[in-house]
Amino acid sequence: MIAVAHPSTTTIIIPVKEGSEKALDDHLTAVGRNRRSKLFKGLTSTGTIHYARFVLLPAENGFGALLAFESNHDGDEDEHLADLAAHLAPELDRMFDHCDGYPECPDHAKRSRFLRKHAVSGVTPYRGHPNLPVAMIKNDIALKKAIGTFVDAETRRGGLAGTPNEIRDAIRKHVDANHRDLERGAYPRELPSWTSFGLVIALLLIGISGFSAILLALALGISGPAVVLTWAGSFIGLVLLILAGYLAFGRWVRGIEQTERAESDRKRGSVIREPDRRMREIFWSEDRQTQNALTHVAIVKKTPGRPLVLWIILTAVRLLAAMLYVHGKLGSIDSIHCARWIPIDRGRRLLFFSNYDGSWESYLGEYVDKLPFWLTAVWSNTEDFPTTTDRFGGNGARDEEWFKRWTRTRQHYTHLWYAAYPNLSVQNVNDNAALREGLTGPLGDKELRAWLRLI
Repeated sequence: MIAVAHPSTTTIIIPVKEGSEKALDDHLTAVGRNRRSKLFKGLTSTGTIHYARFVLLPAENGFGALLAFESNHDGDEDEHLADLAAHLAPELDRMFDHCDGYPECPDHAKRSRFLRKHAVSGVTPYRGHPNLPVAMIKNDIALKKAIGTFVDAETRRGGLAGTPNEIRDAIRKHVDANHRDLERGAYPRELPSWTSFGLVIALLLIGISGFSAILLALALGISGPAVVLTWAGSFIGLVLLILAGYLAFGRWVRGIEQTERAESDRKRGSVIREPDRRMREIFWSEDRQTQNALTHVAIVKKTPGRPLVLWIILTAVRLLAAMLYVHGKLGSIDSIHCARWIPIDRGRRLLFFSNYDGSWESYLGEYVDKLPFWLTAVWSNTEDFPTTTDRFGGNGARDEEWFKRWTRTRQHYTHLWYAAYPNLSVQNVNDNAALREGLTGPLGDKELRAWLRLI
């Protein structure tokens, strides 16, 4: 497998009727704070949703109010939209009645069409535990609990003696005999690797240069060994062209950075002193379980070239997140379950959703310490972001005080947030999967000892 596509991601952005913003805000706030509401029960009843949220993005800075929905789910988007229309029908009607263009007397077909009409493409997603469906993650929670209970009981009575392999055999026999309803053994996740990523790049280079060589050979009447030399020349030329493009892109970005630097430096003090507008609600909603949700909106700079730079960077991030960062870490950060950037308002604003472990401070701190380049590469294309130099390599997110203040003051209250397993960290999810996978199949002594440490 060369890329991951699951959990799938769906984003829906709907303009809010003029004059309806306050009523929709009140409704979303009330429903979002009632975890026993029909909406939460509907999201749970689909059985396929990992995360979901409804957020009202208020009218500000000349932009109209928007109702935003995002979800990370199993299955394709059409199936998911049909599930939403079926399981959340009355709740969707109450919300969408405040939105432009929602049909009167909606039925299932009309709801589905409305959702499809406002679904957004061009999303750049990251997944911390890819190709694991909700049902399997919940199965792994139950399996981990069953194994832990058995091991604790056996340890108290002096059992489970022997080699690591004998201990695993005893655990497996217990699970087989007493928990037949639980899945155990490997699940076909088929995650890409560094090798497959490198192979894809190599095959692309060989394929493109080979096709060019064939066209040249046909046009110039080249045959025999000369065709091989033509292909080698095409390959070298393609590599040099890519290198030249990379250097030209870097030079172009540096020129934009130099153009903006003086004005950007002048903004530092005003951004750091910018008052909190929504902090009370946001603080109330954070740190109530292991996981948290972040909703953030930034305005894209009007500097010539910035929208194109942003598109190039988001495309690169999308490819890397699907093909390389698929083993529970984004770079060296292992606290992000699902995250995505979405251009909205015809590319004039950039919306960011994240589902992460731990506190806001630790989450942003990890970004600053471990992933400043890519944060800077994306958000340096938006207004009031910390001054960036050296082709994303200097300052930017590394200016921790400015970056955290900029993030906080552009963060929005997440009115309604649903998580299928809110008290599991990314590491918990992946460790539980490894525990299940290691229950069967051959393992060496070192691997067995590592597996036992997962219990």
